[in-house]
Amino acid sequence: MDEHTNPTRGPARIPIKTHAERRCRLEKVSARFAMRTEFTTTFGSVPPQLAAWLASVHGRLELATAQKPEPPTDWARPVDVACNCQYCARLKAFLADPANEVGRIPAREDLRQHLIGIIDRHQCDVKHALERKGSPYSLVLTKTTGSFDRALKRFEADCRLLSALPTAS
Repeated sequence: MDEHTNPTRGPARIPIKTHAERRCRLEKVSARFAMRTEFTTTFGSVPPQLAAWLASVHGRLELATAQKPEPPTDWARPVDVACNCQYCARLKAFLADPANEVGRIPAREDLRQHLIGIIDRHQCDVKHALERKGSPYSLVLTKTTGSFDRALKRFEADCRLLSALPTAS
């Protein structure tokens, strides 16, 4: 007998193990859908708490999918960096500049590593490379559309979840 088979009710519709491994937003919608299906199959109706939860999730997904994210219109990128050192100030100024796609910040290695850590930690919309010319070397920054790409992926995932979400009846 396989691990997902219940001796009294037969095979489960959707293995619980699969849901634990999935990255679903909004409290594992797929797992809740499986619970609803199991409740309906076993008991003939959906408990009021589960129906209320499904309605709440449906409302949240409708809000999240009300407007598709728009691509950026210029090179200005969101700036949410807590550090106020002179190198992070230059990074903030570069990110806020709507005209420049590429920037260079000359800095010694420890300061370049600091900037790279800040960029990675705050998911700044910028790629970085090292330019080994002159002294000190420069960190070359190229702006990306990372925030827009993540928002679009989240929007598309929410649309798929909304279309797969059962009604709470």
